[in-house]
Amino acid sequence: MARFIPLSTRVFLDPGWIWGCMAGLCLFCAGACESESPLTHPTQVVLALSGNNCEFYQGAVKEALVKLSGVTEVDFMNQPGRVLVTTDGTLTPSQVAEAVDGLSGEGWTCEATVIETQ
Repeated sequence: MARFIPLSTRVFLDPGWIWGCMAGLCLFCAGACESESPLTHPTQVVLALSGNNCEFYQGAVKEALVKLSGVTEVDFMNQPGRVLVTTDGTLTPSQVAEAVDGLSGEGWTCEATVIETQ
């Protein structure tokens, strides 16, 4: 998607742009416009946590999730064994679940399953 650049900037960036305007092509000046990266939208993923004593290790679960680049918020819901993870949209739901799946320590393990994505 092209981004609009002010006239003074376009002329400075691409002197050939003036010729395009003379030809009636100055609406989207292809030579001087930069393309933007695709927009990403925040995503919420609800995980169901299971495993031996996993519910007692919310700190470890949260730590594993916030280490993921793209996770913006972790909220343990009022329902036991559920966690709401908000991302910037750059992660897939399965990547979020994989961050928790297999966590373990002495006497506990955690597994995560995606149950909802918004």
